[in-house]
Amino acid sequence: MRSVYYWQDNYSTNLRISKLIKLTDFLKIRLYVDVRNMFDYENLNLSVLETIEQERYFTQFIDGESGLGKEIGEVEDNSGNNVFTDNWVDKAGNSRAPIAPSKDFALSTNPRSFLLGIKIEF
Repeated sequence: MRSVYYWQDNYSTNLRISKLIKLTDFLKIRLYVDVRNMFDYENLNLSVLETIEQERYFTQFIDGESGLGKEIGEVEDNSGNNVFTDNWVDKAGNSRAPIAPSKDFALSTNPRSFLLGIKIEF
């Protein structure tokens, strides 16, 4: 028996903007803003799910037989509802309960973050 493993593609764009202000010949201040994951691409973190929640995700949402046949990492049904936190509809038109409504804070890795800073140069 052979197992097949693959990496899900993930994307991230970072941005840094800075402005140098010269106060004197010897003293400068640099103001900067760092934005990590500027476009807020979400990477699904399946490791926070219990086994039964993972099975529901793979059989009810991913599986082509009974689910919507989506790719691993997708979290929205055809109507745009998040299957982990919202009621969602399968391909037969049946309404389904959220898979893990209390874990929405941990389902996404690499959240967007902002860092503001001041650097004094002399």
